[in-house]
Amino acid sequence: MERYRMTTARLNLREAPGLRHQSLGVMDHGILVADFGDRASEDGYTWAKISPLEGPLMGRVGWSATPWLSPADRPLGAVLAVDAAFSPIQPHVLMRHLHSQFRQIPELFIQCMWTGAVVPSPALSNLRLAQQAAMDIAIYVNPYKISDSARLPDPYQPVERAQNMLGELWEKLIFVAVDVERLLLPESQPSAARIQATLKATLDMVEHVQRMGKIPVLYTGAWFWNGVLGNPKPPELDGVAAWLAQYDHTPDLSKLNTQFGPRWRVAAKQFAGTTSTPGGVVDLNVFALDFVQNPT
Repeated sequence: MERYRMTTARLNLREAPGLRHQSLGVMDHGILVADFGDRASEDGYTWAKISPLEGPLMGRVGWSATPWLSPADRPLGAVLAVDAAFSPIQPHVLMRHLHSQFRQIPELFIQCMWTGAVVPSPALSNLRLAQQAAMDIAIYVNPYKISDSARLPDPYQPVERAQNMLGELWEKLIFVAVDVERLLLPESQPSAARIQATLKATLDMVEHVQRMGKIPVLYTGAWFWNGVLGNPKPPELDGVAAWLAQYDHTPDLSKLNTQFGPRWRVAAKQFAGTTSTPGGVVDLNVFALDFVQNPT
């Protein structure tokens, strides 16, 4: 979703497009809002469906006249994103906390779907809350059951299990990431065999995500792709968007060691791992703006 700022003081947020509709409250100059992309023409104005991301109307959804909306700057030059595994999140608390730290509000939330093996799982509620907070949503999967680290019978099951669990939310995902950061079991197999099995499962999952109509992203880190897998360069991954872990605590996508892996399109960097915030335990990421706006 695009972000805009108010360029006038005390602009009404209305329950529907048009001056005759009730005001839900007023927004002050400089307030950041999320734009859902819906437009309507009433009373000589073009109206946009928006949700304030700060201020007393934070989280409300309504309509505002567009002449007083201006595209918001992104100080990081990229989209700030968070991902979570087992922690329930509070999106608006996260937004306020991260804005105070980075001067930018997170626009993308990514949920780990291994958590389907945990009861109760926070996955569905996290994704719904993030969507209600006007964040884009995505997920990541891998070939394991988190409960016993046993390999699933085939690499398609994690993707299909996620689709079944998410229901209507599946259609809202802007991508599905395949998480590659450990070897398949059993450990009794020779290391070379486990490496080949892991790589094959990864390629199969990426292909399966595509067949299911979603944009695949490959998540990994140099420590694993280089140090464990031996820096393979399968042609099947040429052009696949990459989300790379590099814990330098620098939210700058240009400062990334890309001297590993195939000819990926580098879409994102995870710059900080497990981070406790008032809104939940999350990892911190930056995503290229063009990828989030057009994840192809």
